[in-house]
Amino acid sequence: MAHVAIPCVLAGLGFLLAGVGASLPLLVAGLVMASVGVNAAKPPFWTLPPAFLAGPAAAAGIALINSLGTLGGAVGPFVIGLARARTGSAEAGLVVAAAILFLSASLVLPLARALRGPTAAATQAPTPSISLPGR
Repeated sequence: MAHVAIPCVLAGLGFLLAGVGASLPLLVAGLVMASVGVNAAKPPFWTLPPAFLAGPAAAAGIALINSLGTLGGAVGPFVIGLARARTGSAEAGLVVAAAILFLSASLVLPLARALRGPTAAATQAPTPSISLPGR
């Protein structure tokens, strides 16, 4: 799951850099970081549904993700535009995008812990102790 979370954090940092960068090189570097992060998170993200869903449930989970992604394609630009309209600055939209990426990274990490289940130490049976008389 870190293979999804780390690129999301990288993309969020890139959007923040692009939003607060005072020069064109910083803006371009931030947008490149954001693009690399978003595109690096996609392939490992699609391994998540089959990791905890099987058969028809996996297909339904992937369909739900696609539906939410399509909805996000309509709502996302609206929210970013709203942030820009309220503040009068394009930087606010980039900060909103960064916040959404940080949120997604923070949501995928607990999922990793849930998929791992109990640790090996918690599942091992205790070893009996043997005490010999006279020792």
